[in-house]
Amino acid sequence: MTKTTQLAPGVQLLYLPKTQYQTVNITVTFAQKAQTRMASKRALLSYLMAVSSKEFPNQQAVSQELIDYFGANFQTKVSTIGDLDLLTASLQIIQPGQLPESNDLLAEGLSFLQSMIFNFDWESANSQAVIKQEKQNLTQAILGRQDDKVVLALDEARQLTFADSAIQESILGTKEEVQALSLAELQAAHAALLANDQVLISVVGDVAEEDLVTALTAWSWPTNPNRNEFRAKVPQLADFSKKVQTKPDLQQAVLVQNYQLGQGAASEQGYFTALVFNTVFGEGPASLLFTEIREKNSLAYSISSRLQPDLALITVVAGYDAEQQDRLRTLLAEQLATVKAGHLAEEQLVAAKAAIINDYLVRQDSPIFQSLSLAARTLRGINRDETAFMKGVEAVTLEEIQDFAATLTITTDFVLEPGR
Repeated sequence: MTKTTQLAPGVQLLYLPKTQYQTVNITVTFAQKAQTRMASKRALLSYLMAVSSKEFPNQQAVSQELIDYFGANFQTKVSTIGDLDLLTASLQIIQPGQLPESNDLLAEGLSFLQSMIFNFDWESANSQAVIKQEKQNLTQAILGRQDDKVVLALDEARQLTFADSAIQESILGTKEEVQALSLAELQAAHAALLANDQVLISVVGDVAEEDLVTALTAWSWPTNPNRNEFRAKVPQLADFSKKVQTKPDLQQAVLVQNYQLGQGAASEQGYFTALVFNTVFGEGPASLLFTEIREKNSLAYSISSRLQPDLALITVVAGYDAEQQDRLRTLLAEQLATVKAGHLAEEQLVAAKAAIINDYLVRQDSPIFQSLSLAARTLRGINRDETAFMKGVEAVTLEEIQDFAATLTITTDFVLEPGR
């Protein structure tokens, strides 16, 4: 059972005691409402946190410190959940005391995390070189997203799907914004992150809870009795939009369709129904989209659907030859009609439920996943245990899946295809 401790206004410790792991996993999540022109700032801050602080001024110093922690793993990233933008810093260390001279590893690891999150050296000449280099690295990552046809199509479809311009933005921002960021803007964004974001510190492992509370309370949290506390909300969707965009260097086309979930999907059982529907419809090699469109008819190089409950969407993505588009669309519609009509064999439902439960259990055995998901579940207000999850999945009926399929509404139809 997760133990929750309020460390400061808007700052919570989520500790999940686990004795079966050989590691301790610590994830610090900063959450803020999505704002326009903030994605680039937060993405660059995550890059800077990963490589430099006053105590560890460059990547070499950071890497050496992690080696000294018996090969610890440290990473940062930006992501989203519902209408929130997240920045996370994660550290994985071996269980303190497991190896000689590792008894103080928890305290040392927490001190390292504090340094990387709080203590970037904004004034030194070295830090200016670090900022310049990380701007280049982030710019390359943004260009890499544009070179990946599927990621590019998803980013373009995102702009059509949501009404709020802040939600429309790509998670890394734009290369123009990154290059234009000034030192003062970055410092201000960092100060705002530390002072105003909701903070969730997730720890999974076998450590003394009082040691965590003592160390984390001593971190340099700016005094702010009005620090934000959020529950992730489903962003408002834009009206239906259909668009075709060309890109000259493409060899294949990409179709992205977003389907809005019906109101019933917001309930607990509605979520489980959505899971089973998505698995039958398009997630995995046993799904209708894969078996009927890719395997039997060879109309797509890749095709799948993905459930995004925080956005109340199911997203279908297909990579295909552009001349096959009409046939692809016809077969895609036929698979949805098949589910609506209830033309599914009992063994399909049994296999789908087994796949969902197996995937869930595998994830529960991952301390990294558990550490990351603690914050996500808290931000979404989800509190279900393993038994409730499995019972919920098993309880889904064919009639519920049919009703769910009938409530889906297409909200985005985007095609990226070869052209001038």
